[in-house]
Amino acid sequence: MKELVSVIVTTRNEERNIERFWKSIKSQSYKNIECITIDNKSRDKTKEIAKKYSKVYDKGPERSAQRNFGARKAKGKYVLFLDADMELTKNVIAESVNNFKGNIAMIIPEMSVGKGYWQSVKVLERNCYINDFDMELPRFYRKDAFLKLKGFDEKITGQEIEDLYNSAMQIGNIGRINELIIHHELIDSLWLIAKKKYYYCLSLGRYMNKSKKLAKRQAKVFLRKAYLNNWKEFLKRPDLTYGFIIMRIAEAIGALIGLYAGKIRDKKKDF
Repeated sequence: MKELVSVIVTTRNEERNIERFWKSIKSQSYKNIECITIDNKSRDKTKEIAKKYSKVYDKGPERSAQRNFGARKAKGKYVLFLDADMELTKNVIAESVNNFKGNIAMIIPEMSVGKGYWQSVKVLERNCYINDFDMELPRFYRKDAFLKLKGFDEKITGQEIEDLYNSAMQIGNIGRINELIIHHELIDSLWLIAKKKYYYCLSLGRYMNKSKKLAKRQAKVFLRKAYLNNWKEFLKRPDLTYGFIIMRIAEAIGALIGLYAGKIRDKKKDF
């Protein structure tokens, strides 16, 4: 009997994504899968759709708490944490299980897709990170190892996967497969991209204090090795390269504002 894999997806108003997501899970070549949706007060049809494919639980306030809750509910030997805007190529879970020996977690490369201009700019950026050690992250964990690590830091939203990765590297080996997670880039507005970065960086200070070395490498705006290794991709699309520069500046501004806003918020909580 093949080991049970628990797939956990966190949702909030994801009706346009959730069916595609769960269909990709149901289409996996590996069939011994437990399907879990952890929803945070969706006001659309997310839960209604998810119930056709999975167990559905209500939990907030954010992704880290949702994922930890899902892991506690999970019955599998392995837990796989995903987002609703993702879909899996059909052998992701099979390859993760088959190559797991001696590891505590597995990295699954992520390839972004999108059609709009700013979506295409984000695709250009994100696809540079394939095969980049600093930017690729594990989402597939042996459950006992995940629990030993005490799960995701619930005070971090935006860098929680990076934070857990840094902790995981201290206690065991991390493997990698070649099958892909397809990540659908859905935001096609520079303002919304910067706003998202602001929100995710409200807890950046806590992450930087915990994972200084990795955070420093990941915080580089333009001088990432991943960009230099993919310089030909930037030359192919100068129109997107221009947008990339503008986007990264906007994200840097959003990140800095979020970082300092988060520090002010945390100081107020201390009083």
